Amino acid sequence: MIGPVSTIRRLQWAVVALAVISFAVWYGPLKRGGKVTEVTDAQADLPSEPAGRLQLKRIPDDPAVEAQLAEPCPLTTVEYRFGSLMTHVLVERFDDGSASRGVVVGRRRITVNTDGAPNSYHSRVIKADDATVGALNIICNAQAKIFKKVGETKQPLACRQGGASVTDEFVAAFEELRKKNWEDTDSGYSIQFDWNVLGRSKQSRPDGPYAPCVKDDGFFVAKTKLRLRTSQDDCDASIYPNSTATSAFALPINWFADYQKKAESNPERFANFRSGDVVVAYRPSGTNRQPVWAYGVVGDAGPFNKLGEASIGFHRQIRQSNVEIKTYRAALRLDTDALRPSEIEFIVFEGSAPELKRDYSPDNIKKIGEQRFAAWASGALDKAQARFLACAKRLELLPRPQPPPPA
Repeated sequence: MIGPVSTIRRLQWAVVALAVISFAVWYGPLKRGGKVTEVTDAQADLPSEPAGRLQLKRIPDDPAVEAQLAEPCPLTTVEYRFGSLMTHVLVERFDDGSASRGVVVGRRRITVNTDGAPNSYHSRVIKADDATVGALNIICNAQAKIFKKVGETKQPLACRQGGASVTDEFVAAFEELRKKNWEDTDSGYSIQFDWNVLGRSKQSRPDGPYAPCVKDDGFFVAKTKLRLRTSQDDCDASIYPNSTATSAFALPINWFADYQKKAESNPERFANFRSGDVVVAYRPSGTNRQPVWAYGVVGDAGPFNKLGEASIGFHRQIRQSNVEIKTYRAALRLDTDALRPSEIEFIVFEGSAPELKRDYSPDNIKKIGEQRFAAWASGALDKAQARFLACAKRLELLPRPQPPPPA
């Protein structure tokens, strides 16, 4: 006779076995020929990232689309999905099991990234709405999170309000925490900084929290993945390229050669880019405007599900404008949403960073960018431009990836 405890244990083991079998059935098809084609969820150290799965699918050439290209585009079309990011990219290499892509061509709306600017995030005027202060960004975009203790739990405070401002409660709690040197407050507030975005200083006391780097002018040190030189000092703002002057582009973090999976749920590496690799972008001609070829470098890493961020300097190239930016709302007006077309075509070259020799001046970026671009077509810049435009046309003509039907 089987007692009740034994029955419960058998049921528990049955549930565990069923879970293992289910996972094996689900996970098995993900790997074919040693190549991961789909992985799950988001990076553990980016808590703001929504859950999702990285899905890569080759899209066969469509004769109807190819017939409309001015010349052949010798790249493979890939449908790329992760969470809310659904797009097509073109790559040189895809089916050989390697994470090397050679080049990646994309077509995206481009939003502004202020990280690296000396006036990106202010430590007191966190709404970034005072032109006399000149902060370019709100604290929410630095991924600072405040929690309020409610009973035995900590509940996150809403930071963003209306998309371009900060809630009053967040502002008040932030000021309490700042005055207490980021220690937990008597009213139950605690703060968590993202040290991938802000420079980290010393601890407030031996067993206390780390403090962010704050300069004499009250601005935080806003970091970038690209470094102008090596340094172990997060608080040395001079090692980060200035977003207002340097033409830089951001890629999802798993597109980098030095990306490492920190959990089984993280995506595999998609490409082998490095900070400083050459980026070329194109804006077509318009009324009283010549076409624009913009040259930049890979300057920062972003969330897995975001592709299409660029520095203020990059946007100024695209717009051919040096308008002064003094608030976050003014910075948002740099986004390409208001342009026609609003999507910008770009190409990124793997392994091109050493050619710049860490000289990220506009003149050198353009010089090396043109050389690397021309080398893509056996040294002829005009042929490289024509090939790129044919590939960009393919992306324009492809139907947009559609979200899957509800489960």
